[in-house]
Amino acid sequence: MTNYCYAGLVLSSSLALPELPAAGARRPGEAAIAFEVITSSPPEPEAGRWVDFPIGDGREAPPAVARTDGGYLLRFPTEADFLISPDASRVVCSPHGAQAEKTIRHLLLDQVLPRVVAHRGRLVLHAGAFELTGAAVAVVGASGLGKSTLIAGFHRAGFHALTDDGLIVMVDDTGCTGLALYPGLRLWPPSIAGLDIEPAETVPMDSRSAKRRVRLPAAGAPAPRPLIALFVLTPPPNEDEVQDVTMAPLSARDACVELLRASFQLDIGSPHRAAGHLETAALVAGRLPVFTLSYPREYALLPGVREAILRSLEP
Repeated sequence: MTNYCYAGLVLSSSLALPELPAAGARRPGEAAIAFEVITSSPPEPEAGRWVDFPIGDGREAPPAVARTDGGYLLRFPTEADFLISPDASRVVCSPHGAQAEKTIRHLLLDQVLPRVVAHRGRLVLHAGAFELTGAAVAVVGASGLGKSTLIAGFHRAGFHALTDDGLIVMVDDTGCTGLALYPGLRLWPPSIAGLDIEPAETVPMDSRSAKRRVRLPAAGAPAPRPLIALFVLTPPPNEDEVQDVTMAPLSARDACVELLRASFQLDIGSPHRAAGHLETAALVAGRLPVFTLSYPREYALLPGVREAILRSLEP
């Protein structure tokens, strides 16, 4: 088993995870998650116990989860099953046939572990984030609206990309804090070309997807940063016409709805967990400035979008 840093935790894995920063030996009592790949299949839950997730990462068949005697079984129908212990401290993967290691790594890092961390009581968003003078600015939005491309554009302009799709948001009396699950940036080929990223700067993400991972400078384990704003991407009213960059503040109520819509969950059928999830989202929405953001989906216009965002964040 090798130790890695993920979401402020130590992840001990039997599978090499080159996307993650290395961690030293785990100290006694330190929070940790153990992961391994096995060849046997977990017991099959009853058919009526399955619940589909609304977010399927573009797959033909969305992932589904079922409670089992051993915890939770998270299934990606054509790729693998992941059995998660009740306390979310252990994850076991049972691949469906021969799967490329990069496919298992992608599912683990970008689909399974975010839900594991959320199950441990954190608010985990499908959010990209970039660094601005020591703070974090986050972006959420439905698949296809350009969240990762926007973060990559900031990164190319000198604003360090913290993450493109996984951010823990915490709140206290002083405000909100963001912590990247791990430093990652994934893009479709048109975005790689549109942002003038050299192919040599990327590696394949998943054997079943054309998306690629952009190589980021080694920076060690992510650190918590003050979270100063969150932008919710929305489509332009009419994409056939040239539109200006538009922003509008959201009320705390509407911001809470967007936070819930953008969050990861594992046990989506538990009223107790749903109540706690809603409470955390409401606290964040009451303290974090949240704006809608709409702009034309053209790579040449991204510098103007960045300027508009930065102007909106000026004191």
